[in-house]
Amino acid sequence: MQTAPSRPAVIKAVMLMVGCGLAVGFLPNMTKLALINGGDTASVMFARTAMILLVLAAYIKLTGGNLLIPKHMMGMACLAGLSAAFQNYTVIAAMDYISISLIMLIIFVHPFLVGLYYHLMGTTRLTPLRLFWSLLAFAGVGLAISANFARLSSLGLLLASASGLLAAGLVISMVSLGKEVGGLTATFQLSIWTLMLGLVAMGVTGKVQMPANAIGWVGVAAAGVAFVLAYVWFLEAARLIGGTRASVLSFLEPIFAVLVAAVMFDERLSGLQWLGVLIVAASLFMLEAPDVLWGKCPVAGN
Repeated sequence: MQTAPSRPAVIKAVMLMVGCGLAVGFLPNMTKLALINGGDTASVMFARTAMILLVLAAYIKLTGGNLLIPKHMMGMACLAGLSAAFQNYTVIAAMDYISISLIMLIIFVHPFLVGLYYHLMGTTRLTPLRLFWSLLAFAGVGLAISANFARLSSLGLLLASASGLLAAGLVISMVSLGKEVGGLTATFQLSIWTLMLGLVAMGVTGKVQMPANAIGWVGVAAAGVAFVLAYVWFLEAARLIGGTRASVLSFLEPIFAVLVAAVMFDERLSGLQWLGVLIVAASLFMLEAPDVLWGKCPVAGN
């Protein structure tokens, strides 16, 4: 069992996860901006990832970092990359069978899987109280994204469940990789696999269709920045308070995605959605408030 994080570490981690949630909230909406301005999914993903790799490579080199990783971490890097690649595939495939909102809800089972993994590994302890607030936050996510159960399919549920499992594998492998080589290098390594996925997708579709105007390219660039910030801030938060607690705080991500969409595309939120937002905020506050306000950290994290 690791030592409990200090109050300043918890405060910093919570702030990082708020920033991470906001970045993830912008990611799909900026990608949507690129798509509605002439781009297609595979081409936008490739362009976004190419920008990420170029900017990260330049920054890492200028700051004296290393783009490569130690040989003993190659397996973990492959696991993270494959998890990200196949998670993208299963999400896209599931969309043909069940609603996007239901897919998002199923995927966000992954914080519980991450917590269970670290609990079984003996590096964190899941108390009944923390589990209660986590489950309540999960229920709030379901309300906020208005999960639609009208269209059900066994195959769709299986694909979405696989995506949630892969998301848990991605978090666990990226946390280990980030601790060893740093968040920037870990994100760079992950982006290589995402670029390869984009190339494969363009090969399958047989077309390259980039955004047709400057607004679309702003969406591509902004999505790339959001991607980098989200991963780097998450990995730094996980370093401070552990992967379990950082994963639970990732319940903020779909909330910010809904709120950003409401602002950017004038999508109105229903009363139930606002209730879901409040439930998530209250639940996460109750999870972290004791540590932030009084410095009591009874649960060690990983």
